[in-house]
Amino acid sequence: MQRIIKVGGIAAVAALGLLGLFNGWYAFAAGGTALCKSAEAPCATTNHYPSGTTLNAAAAYGFITTSVGHIWCSKWTISGSTTSTGSSTENVTFSISTFAPVGCSIATPFSSHPCTMTVLHVPFKGTISHTSGANGTMTLSSGGTGNLAIKVDCGTILPKCEFNFGTPVLDASSGSPWDFYANREALTGVPYEGGTCPKEASWWGHFNAAQLPSSMWIEESA
Repeated sequence: MQRIIKVGGIAAVAALGLLGLFNGWYAFAAGGTALCKSAEAPCATTNHYPSGTTLNAAAAYGFITTSVGHIWCSKWTISGSTTSTGSSTENVTFSISTFAPVGCSIATPFSSHPCTMTVLHVPFKGTISHTSGANGTMTLSSGGTGNLAIKVDCGTILPKCEFNFGTPVLDASSGSPWDFYANREALTGVPYEGGTCPKEASWWGHFNAAQLPSSMWIEESA
């Protein structure tokens, strides 16, 4: 009986040791994020882009696809700035002050029509999180007045529908330029002023953040 208790005690100690190692590994793996001036992992604090760094982006392409047609815009402009530098335990936060789709129209197999796009609830806030390599995600959320939403009026094809974006999580990659992507982010449509909404809608886009800073790496923070 004593031998069994002794062996059981050794097994328990070993299990606790493994659990401690796992928790230590998890704490390391679940580290924070930095926007880094160079491609290094982890990113030294001296190479962090500081809080207040300007983030400007323009779309290589961007559109809203719906069950009644696709809304294409000739230009999407997004600008803001970081509100923290990140750390070994925290991700980078930012604020978006401008979100502007311009020159938009809806296209169907039979016709097209210009669209009026009115962005609601600016400014927004967000978080940049490192995932693997020099890649990460960008999460957009409410800045205090509501999540990102756009009132869309495309005439008789799609009259007066407010698309709510929720809290989309965008894929992001590092480099010069650095990029982020909207990959079929589901939208919820709510009619306004007697309008109608399509049964389905989603947001697609590839945004180049090339203006300032021109080179940026999403890295784990030292």
